[in-house]
Amino acid sequence: MIMMASIIMVGVILSSCGKTKTIYFNESTISIYLDVNATINPSITTRPENKEYVIKSANHSIVSVSDDGKSITGLREGSVTLTVESEGITSYGKVLVFPSSSSPLIPSRQDNKYTVYFVSEAGGFPAQKINPGEFSSDPSSLYQRPGYTLFGWYEDPEYTTLFDFVNTPINKTTVLFALWGVDVPEFNFISIEGNVYVDGLKYGFIPYETITLPETDLADRPIYGVNEYAFSENAYVKSLIIPEGYKEIKKYAFSGCPELETVEIAGELEYIREYAFYNNENLKSIEVSGSSLIQIETAVFEYCANLSTVTLPDSLLQIGPNAFKSCSSLTAFDTPDNLLKIYNSAFMLSALTSIDLKGVEDIGTQAFWGCIFLETVTGGNSLKNIGSYPFGSYIINYQPYATKWLKDSVINNPEVKEDKLLYIENALIYAYPGMIKPEYSVKPNTSSIAGECFSDSPGAIITFQGLTPPSYIGSYAFGGGSSDNTCKSHIVVPSGKMEDYINAFLVVTESPAGLLPTAYSFSTVQNFYEKWICLDPALQVFTRTVIEWVDSETGEWDFSASEPLRILIGGYDERISPTLPTAIDVKAETDAAANYGYYIVDRIKAYAFNNDSIIINIYLPLYISVIETNAFAGLTNLESIRFRGDIAWTPSNTTIYQYSFNISQMPTSFKIYVPNDKLNQYITHWNYSNLSSRIYGE
Repeated sequence: MIMMASIIMVGVILSSCGKTKTIYFNESTISIYLDVNATINPSITTRPENKEYVIKSANHSIVSVSDDGKSITGLREGSVTLTVESEGITSYGKVLVFPSSSSPLIPSRQDNKYTVYFVSEAGGFPAQKINPGEFSSDPSSLYQRPGYTLFGWYEDPEYTTLFDFVNTPINKTTVLFALWGVDVPEFNFISIEGNVYVDGLKYGFIPYETITLPETDLADRPIYGVNEYAFSENAYVKSLIIPEGYKEIKKYAFSGCPELETVEIAGELEYIREYAFYNNENLKSIEVSGSSLIQIETAVFEYCANLSTVTLPDSLLQIGPNAFKSCSSLTAFDTPDNLLKIYNSAFMLSALTSIDLKGVEDIGTQAFWGCIFLETVTGGNSLKNIGSYPFGSYIINYQPYATKWLKDSVINNPEVKEDKLLYIENALIYAYPGMIKPEYSVKPNTSSIAGECFSDSPGAIITFQGLTPPSYIGSYAFGGGSSDNTCKSHIVVPSGKMEDYINAFLVVTESPAGLLPTAYSFSTVQNFYEKWICLDPALQVFTRTVIEWVDSETGEWDFSASEPLRILIGGYDERISPTLPTAIDVKAETDAAANYGYYIVDRIKAYAFNNDSIIINIYLPLYISVIETNAFAGLTNLESIRFRGDIAWTPSNTTIYQYSFNISQMPTSFKIYVPNDKLNQYITHWNYSNLSSRIYGE
């Protein structure tokens, strides 16, 4: 008996108004042979009779349906589910289509064996009789089809599930479908703004392991690039070859290809757009030859965990954000000679052990964050704009993500160990935290400062030695941030160079109100000080004047004439170590102060006077804005701190903290003296940790 395609009938019966409604296929079996009669009119029964119905095919590439919905035509070998519908009632059936009437015979079912049928448009494959629980054999070697490759046998005609001959026992009658594909892949094309792009495989279900993209389309027009998502999530390709002539690979073009291992791209390619090779976990190597590549955009190779070999031409100018993020096998990277920009997080969490920055000018925020094996950094003569924490942070919670270079430098580099500042050539990268009194001295020829460089040491005193200000200042370089736009550092500039530094650090932007400085840059220059020359060279006293914006049309600023002089008391410079006096008298009654009538001490820095056993008496003015935590601590021989002055100043104008005066580290006889007329006010307002019991009037 000749094997025939069978339709399994599923009828649906409804009762309405005393009449039964039903629809089903009349014939229990049907044969479609492409070489005899490919078009069939299935006989349909409806109740009531002669109701209109429509047949539909689940796969129009195997079986199509006529426009009137009454006849079906077999197009190629396979199996398709059909439906017939009438007034909301539906029946289902499954059709097998064979290429010729010489298809294999149906074995007898009288031997208690299961039958495995092999459906192939390339000719008949003999069916197999298999004992229950045993395995069928792959018949692929029985037939060769010139110009085609047999990619395997599938459990469904849509080729979604490959049958496993080795591990799948036969426990039912089984139909398997041969997937043939031409040896050379066929492609779809699309024209975008006059340029031709490859738009994926013509038959995406064919499992090509090697894909060589075409140089021209079907009309012999040159290919400009690969369209977005063209090969995204291709489950089979292992090797990709892109020939000469391609200029662009659009976004997500090859993303999520789980088997892709190697990519070779010939010359002339200029752009690899965002996410082009994103999340290809088995990708091991990418090679771009030629001298045309300009830019690798966002996250192109992100999450390519096995990527270990990257070859890029010297023409490359930019590496985009997250481009090689989480490439945890990428230990080496040969920096292109003309590379200028490495954007945010470009190599974050990669396995790099060294990087030569060569002529790179810009490094983005956290560009090498989490590169814990990175121990060698060279080049960098051209560095200008540097984002925040490009090589990590030394804060204890973030140290696990810091580069080895950043962690080792503070231990093994004598210059870094002493100054607590990390440079690449003349670019200041990072200020290490951890000092009791954070103080830094920036070397004279510093050309740029990284974003948030001093953020891990808030309240630091930063002294610039250079008569010329740095040319490039990163975002929030001195602490703070976008949430409050407040500089957290105290910046000391060379005497006589205040205006030059203000002009260099102010960032002026156009707004509806005219030319105005950004909030953060204005806050920064308000924290500029000059060193006050004191009789005791170790005493750190700095002065500043308030800056005001004068003209929003011309962008002019000036020093405020109405504000008093501002003083910062930093304490004692432990690096100078002079013979300390037994009394410290902090007064500012000089010619400069006289010009303003009086002065205000902005603040006395934390740990300003700390652990100095020689100090016995300290004299301070009344008018102090802030006394920071532990400003006075560990003064084991201190007898008194005296506040003097006749300015109209009340204790509530001064902010003190619970441990501004750490009396637990002071002698029990230590006293604070204030003017008699303000004694009760000081006792009321300075009432932390029994401090009020130490306050006396004089």
